[in-house]
Amino acid sequence: MFKPQTLRTLLITFTILTIASCARQKQVWLTELYNAHQADRQSVVRVYLDKRGNFYPDDSIYIPYKDFFDPFNKDRTTNTGEYSGNLDYYFTGRQLRSDGYYHTRSTVFRTRSLPLARYYGIDTTLNSDRIFEASQDSILVRLKQSLNKLLHQNPSKTLVVLIHGFNDPNPTGDYQMLRNHILDHTQQEMVYLEVYWDGLTANQGSPPVSAIWGRAQYNSAHAAVSVRKILREVDPQYRIRVLTHSLGASVGTGTLFNCTSKWGDPKDIKKHQYMVDSIPAPEHADIHLGMLAPAIPGVTTFSDFSKRNWPGKECNPQTNNIHKIVVGYNHNDYAVTKRKWGKDYLSGWSLTGSTSLGANRKCEVEKTRQALVGSGYVDGINELYIPVNFSIHPDEKIEEEHGAYYYMQRTEAMRKFLAGLFD
Repeated sequence: MFKPQTLRTLLITFTILTIASCARQKQVWLTELYNAHQADRQSVVRVYLDKRGNFYPDDSIYIPYKDFFDPFNKDRTTNTGEYSGNLDYYFTGRQLRSDGYYHTRSTVFRTRSLPLARYYGIDTTLNSDRIFEASQDSILVRLKQSLNKLLHQNPSKTLVVLIHGFNDPNPTGDYQMLRNHILDHTQQEMVYLEVYWDGLTANQGSPPVSAIWGRAQYNSAHAAVSVRKILREVDPQYRIRVLTHSLGASVGTGTLFNCTSKWGDPKDIKKHQYMVDSIPAPEHADIHLGMLAPAIPGVTTFSDFSKRNWPGKECNPQTNNIHKIVVGYNHNDYAVTKRKWGKDYLSGWSLTGSTSLGANRKCEVEKTRQALVGSGYVDGINELYIPVNFSIHPDEKIEEEHGAYYYMQRTEAMRKFLAGLFD
């Protein structure tokens, strides 16, 4: 028999868990899916990236949910580590050992790689590692062909890259709304690259409790390398406009320059440096970057602005090809301020990852401009750096919404933001 105190503890625990379970949303919300189905597919290319930046294959290569995330196996379902839920491991069984070398269980996973070989015309006698790598190359070639074909046919000759943020598993509705806003502002049909990357999800729970923020930051670095690979394949004659929301700013900035200083741990710096060293940043002559609620630090991100890995030359104020940086900030945004009870607890705390630029914490927006001034990239006339205040209330104890949808509802600020990015 249970002791009375033990029984009381069990009953209290059961009650708390029951209440928490009942409070969770169980309905299916179809607005995003509806908007996605309305999207014009003729001028849109979509790329899907796993947590390590691997390209998802064509939908003809069906990946069963249970094989990727087993709902009856806790480790496979909830583990956000490097080798849970990534396509390389799914198709090859390949894992990175502590000594830096891969080990593979190819015999276990070989049957999964054969459909890749048959679909992409790869030699089926190759081992699963080689098949997977060759399929990734084939996907990149197809992305290159699709984007360049659309841009060649498009009068604006402009590619707009849309990048969502953290804890946003289905940004399709926001992407459609952004495209509508851009069309209304520019009166031009443009070509769009919609990026879907694994920013993880709290599954309608609390992101802090779910402990996914730190891992999502690492995922953003992998995604940045893959988007950089794609843009390197776009003909340099075309214009590039990158528009991000929240932690998508980490993907966007990492695509356009190296961004190693913001990683506080030397091991993280080394890992990210390895990823970007072999791939130069895009060298298109006309690139603009716009960030809504950027969940990144400002100064430590843009201190690396000149690091582009361009072969045979360096980036400086004379050769810089990023001509506009538009920062849409909000000092009341509850997510980037991490505000609770009127206090900004974690927006600049390095252990949780600084989000100070989007919150303009301690004048981070102006400090970032000054850092670019000190490097010679901004002067009194140069309009390279354009801050736009999306805050509604001057009282900094009020919490405001973080989603891209809410930023788009602030008409005048959104007009200024789009003018800076596209005019």
